[in-house]
Amino acid sequence: MKYKILVVDDEPVIRQLVTKHLEKRGHAVFTASDGVEAMALVQREKPHLVLLDIRMPNMDGIEFLQQVRKISQDILVIVLTAYDDLRLQTMRLGSNDYITKPFHLDYLDDRIRSILASKAPFLHTEP
Repeated sequence: MKYKILVVDDEPVIRQLVTKHLEKRGHAVFTASDGVEAMALVQREKPHLVLLDIRMPNMDGIEFLQQVRKISQDILVIVLTAYDDLRLQTMRLGSNDYITKPFHLDYLDDRIRSILASKAPFLHTEP
């Protein structure tokens, strides 16, 4: 299935690497360099899944997660961060998973597949 995935990270290399990888798997991928830009994309594109960095300028991942949960409980969120100390906080705020950087793209695929499979009956996708 084709899913809409939003990659939010202030590091251009991470955004490009993950985007290219996910597009090869047939997903529609959007990117943002901070939470402010990401919120605009959430409103416009209505992604199924957000891959979210925590430490970013303008609006960090914690604030973004709080804002996105006010909009929707249905948007899946996987936190991707180099900081393992925020796992509990992000899970309490509604993230669906937490992956620490650096990570292997195969591991990311496995986590995405698992989370999307658990929610697939509830997501509206394009054929």
